[in-house]
Amino acid sequence: MHVSFNIDGETFKLGGINLVGLIQQLDGDDEAFTLLEKMSEHPDILVRRAISARKKLSPITVTRLLEDDDKQIRNNIALYHLSSSGITCGGLMKWIDGDYLEQIIMLAGCIDQISLSQDDLKELIERLSSHASPIVRLALARCTRLEDDVLRKLLADEDEQVTQRAAISLSIKAMREHNDSSDCMQLDNGRSQPICDLMLSNYKELEGLYACHYKGSGDKRFHWEEAEQRVKTGILDVDLVTGGMRRKEIMLLAGMAGGGTTSIALGVSLNQPSGINDAEKEAGRVALFSLKHVPDELSMRMLCMHSGVNWEHMRAGALRASDWRGLASSSGFLAESRIEIMHEPYMSIFEIQMACHRIVEKMKGLDLIVIDSIDLMNRYGDQEKRHREFDEIARGLTELAETFDVPVLLTVSLQTPIEGNADFLEWSKEIYHAADSILLLNRTDKQATLRLSKHLTMPPASVSLKFDPGTMKFISASRKPKLSEEG
Repeated sequence: MHVSFNIDGETFKLGGINLVGLIQQLDGDDEAFTLLEKMSEHPDILVRRAISARKKLSPITVTRLLEDDDKQIRNNIALYHLSSSGITCGGLMKWIDGDYLEQIIMLAGCIDQISLSQDDLKELIERLSSHASPIVRLALARCTRLEDDVLRKLLADEDEQVTQRAAISLSIKAMREHNDSSDCMQLDNGRSQPICDLMLSNYKELEGLYACHYKGSGDKRFHWEEAEQRVKTGILDVDLVTGGMRRKEIMLLAGMAGGGTTSIALGVSLNQPSGINDAEKEAGRVALFSLKHVPDELSMRMLCMHSGVNWEHMRAGALRASDWRGLASSSGFLAESRIEIMHEPYMSIFEIQMACHRIVEKMKGLDLIVIDSIDLMNRYGDQEKRHREFDEIARGLTELAETFDVPVLLTVSLQTPIEGNADFLEWSKEIYHAADSILLLNRTDKQATLRLSKHLTMPPASVSLKFDPGTMKFISASRKPKLSEEG
């Protein structure tokens, strides 16, 4: 492709060039912003998509792309640029009038990010609160920063879920203002689900798939002989380099989106002392919060990991007799475990704190808190708002670990490769400093490297892992963890 641009009256001939590759490699300086502004009018949809996927764009570029009819471009604008000053009320109203439901739901879910005047924002919220789809109104009701009159309007909604969520948001708002979570039990809406209930539904689903398709596991765990009980990951090399998770420790696992951070988080949840590993030990009490995956999917993945049955075969019902026996056995073991799973997009750290109070009351204690995809807890593009929100999350995480006296495992899925601490610091220095230990996961197909880049007592180290796509589980690839040059 041969391209030339006219900037300030001067023509630049770029010759044959891969524009998408160029866009991905551009720095975020003023010259790059100017070039992206020119290319945002390019006729090639792939070029415009690549531009919209950049997290920093000039207001002019955002304004142009806001009017684009391409679904992926609208998704990227909703994900990365709603806080840009280039966002216009007219452009967002066209989304609503054009009935782009997916983007409207995303817009409603993060309405407090929008950089509009008070009058324009009020008009936009009024349109969203009266939208025909209850899913849009439900997403709006989840925002605890709405004005009280908007939430009270949603309290009178014809949809029961919308009214329940609006009531919860009003309660959370009042508790946050008074810094009081003592009444958190009133917010128990059955949103978290014990894994024993999920196992029953999973078992019935698999039974039906198995019957429809056919007409007519011994995993050795790593145990430490030590007085202090620590949380293990279940991956031998990782346990050796980290020394396990101690009480009140915040461990952060970061990787590329789709790289396997959720798989490791589920493995850690499964590996707690329970009937699964040792019949004589009491089941570990785990609170698993997912901002991305629904409980049914997570519990099915844990069933796959524990039984060793291929995930695709499970979903298709293509099970052999031996597979079925393994699934039946693992379902029983998992049903006896004490794991509470809670899923809600854009869940706040304050909501997680209150849910943990309720779970402790229900299970008479807690041994581990897992928060999967904490990056979804903050989607601000505006630097000032972004740091303020991250600071609130970091303080909340520290309070969470201190209050419940348990380890807290976090996962973060980012869009760009993470090579070291500098990359993570660029994303959030607040959460970096709040974490006691940080693991960086880089996976290519079935091979992966996990680096311990930060720890209070252990030296930096890296381990090689193997990923089994069938069971979606990581295992140690080497016996001896390799100390990095930093250590």
